[in-house]
Amino acid sequence: MKKIHIFLAALMLGSFTLASCGDGNDFTEPVNSLQVEQSETAFEAAGGTRTIVMRSGNVVQATVAAPWATATVSGNTVTVTAEMNSSRESRYTNVTLTAANGDQTVVTISQEGMIFVVKSGDIVVDDAAQRKTIEVRNTLPVSIVGKPDWLTVTVGDGTMDLDFQANNTGYIRSAYIKYQSGLAVDSFQVRQGELRDILGFYYMYFKSSPNQTGVHWTPTEITANEILVEEGVQRIRYTFDQSTLSLNIPSGQLIEQVDFEDGFTAYFYLSFLGTSGSTWSAYRDDIVATLSFDYRPDWGNFANIGGKFGTNDISGFTFRMCGDADFTDDSDTGQGIEHYAVTFLKWRKGTASSDHPEIFNWPDFMEEWGME
Repeated sequence: MKKIHIFLAALMLGSFTLASCGDGNDFTEPVNSLQVEQSETAFEAAGGTRTIVMRSGNVVQATVAAPWATATVSGNTVTVTAEMNSSRESRYTNVTLTAANGDQTVVTISQEGMIFVVKSGDIVVDDAAQRKTIEVRNTLPVSIVGKPDWLTVTVGDGTMDLDFQANNTGYIRSAYIKYQSGLAVDSFQVRQGELRDILGFYYMYFKSSPNQTGVHWTPTEITANEILVEEGVQRIRYTFDQSTLSLNIPSGQLIEQVDFEDGFTAYFYLSFLGTSGSTWSAYRDDIVATLSFDYRPDWGNFANIGGKFGTNDISGFTFRMCGDADFTDDSDTGQGIEHYAVTFLKWRKGTASSDHPEIFNWPDFMEEWGME
């Protein structure tokens, strides 16, 4: 009988144990004691402070994963401070909040990248004293890191004011305004001048073939409506564009007429050359080349010939000789005077080359201005 009692007791105990373990309704999931009531998590590029307010829980520590932000705890409020973001890229990081009992919760914060837009290309103004205002969009302060002494730059709320002094130098004035906001640095060119600053005596530098290593030069004068080459032997008409300080030269114009003793008359017409030497604008009269003028203090005024005909970049011009007054294939004698890589220079008085144009460093000029 004793053995039977022990067996029954063991069986009853086992049944009780199995019944207790099989009841899932008695399990309670742990609850995080930290509950966020309100959080400000988005920062502008300028930085600043935002707060996280707790509904419950005792925060004893707040840790930020990135070095550009810090966090402090005061009661139920966590204050997050972000540094200025000098990059154009937005950034993100996590703030980990820890309670006295070890519970943790994570809040993600973000900061936008800087915005910096100067709505301006290169600027050209005439010689009068004047103000030019440019629109600026920026989220960080803007500083001017480079400018000429004849120009005052003032950055305001959404604007950049350029105050030009009157130009009475007799030359074009040219400089770059360099500005910075955050890590962004950029610049734009300003030029001040009029046709009166362009007129005068120049040297025209050119090559007689695209691959020529040396350079020729000839005295040239720019008058109110013509470019006089070889002391006026060839006369090239142009129109002036104040907005770009450029001379616009049309093709197909008659530039010289020579009467020979035998009664033959030669007519020279202007046509434009491509950079390769194998292309020219032929007998067209609707092609326009430009001489856009700039200035350097160690030279003076200068301009490179530019423009296009078809897909070809204009490098120079040719004076094409014809047997009659019509510029056509039938009248073309097949002869011409070719000028490649044409550059005009009005030497500033007192420079080393003003009286000695032959010492002009052509290879350095070609490389610097991308004409090779």
